[in-house]
Formats: sequence, structure tokens, C-alpha cells
Amino acid sequence: MSGRIRFEVVASLMLVAVLFGVLVERLLYYEEYAEKTVVELTITNMRTSLMLRKAELMMAVAQGTATRALADNPVTWLPVPLPNYAGEFAGMASASIGTGVWYFDTTRRELAYRPKLTRHFAPAADGSREVRIKAVRRLAGQTDRPVGAAGGTANAPWQGTALVLASPYAWFASL
Repeated sequence: MSGRIRFEVVASLMLVAVLFGVLVERLLYYEEYAEKTVVELTITNMRTSLMLRKAELMMAVAQGTATRALADNPVTWLPVPLPNYAGEFAGMASASIGTGVWYFDTTRRELAYRPKLTRHFAPAADGSREVRIKAVRRLAGQTDRPVGAAGGTANAPWQGTALVLASPYAWFASL
């Protein structure tokens, strides 16, 4: 082989390697974005299931039992169980359950998701690398707050029940 042919082969291989690196980086980006989308869609489905649960309670004239929904595991509201649900744990689940999984923290009564891909995930102020949601009671004339929070009493009039973020996070904040 002449020097010119060797140079062309090396240049071609380098170009292919650079293009392959760019392709892999883009694929990882879109895989993480898809994971974020699935998490948000799951939370939306749980909110819809909560509304259906409230409607069932109201139709059964069981408004007094609606406070039980605040202590329920939101996964139980779904008509189909989550395929990546690890179960209920007292406190934070150990690292052995892995990532890309949901679990219910029975101590804090919060549903948590551990992201599998976290390159674009900014954790909460407490450093937790999880998405955490909880069912809260909305009182008449007040914003979302857990029962027992400052200004909220167990006997205050209902405005509704909602799923809210237990700790704020940012995922793809620049988009």
C-alpha cells in the first residue's frame, strides 16, 4: 500500500469513529429523555386514577373515607400494575433494588422513582436522586399541603386531593 492510500484509510476510520461517538451520545440523550417522559406519564396516570377513586367515593356517599386515599400507595390506584415496581419499603429502599424502578416509602408515605439515566437529572436540595410524589389534601382556600402541615387541620373543608412533588427536582431543565 502506498502512503496516500494508508492516509485515506486512517482518515476514513477516524471519521467513522467520530460519527459513531456522536451517534452513541445522541442515543443516550434520547433514551434518558424517553425515561423522563415515561415517569411523567406514569404520574399523570396516577393523578387520573386518584380522580376516579375520588369519584367512586363520592358516588358511594363515602366522603368521610376519602382521607384514607392520602395514606394509600398510589400504585394501588392504577388499573394495571407498574412493570418496574419494586414494592413497599420502610424508609428509602436500598441500592440493591437498582435503578429505573418505582417503590413506595411507607415511612414518609411517598412514592419514589429512581432514574436509570441521570446525566440531565438535577437532584433535590437534600441530594436525593429520586423523583418523589405524595398524595396531599387540598383544603378550601389553600394550596396543596400535607394534612397536619402548618395552617391545615384534619377537620377543614375539602377542596380536593392531589398528587404533588414531595421534593423538587429538575430533569432536562434547559429544554
